[in-house]
Amino acid sequence: MENLYCLRCNRELEAGHTSVAVYMFAQTVGIRPRQKSSAQRICFCPQCSVSLAMGPPPEGALNIAAWNMIRDLVGLDPALTARHGKACEAL
Repeated sequence: MENLYCLRCNRELEAGHTSVAVYMFAQTVGIRPRQKSSAQRICFCPQCSVSLAMGPPPEGALNIAAWNMIRDLVGLDPALTARHGKACEAL
């Protein structure tokens, strides 16, 4: 199994620990047979997830789509904000 790192801060994400993953793939539409790319997984640690969700929207359509998904998850999962709070206290 490969090591995963937060895209934003490059912190190593240990298996089974809290994080947010965004999966992206591309697929043809209106063309037969339908073609689909392999999926890419982009990971964020809890601190960066909450920080991104609470910050201003980024530039670019793909970035905004991912930002909206992260905002939705952070709003639904109190575990992410709790982990962020503990990290802030440690500083």
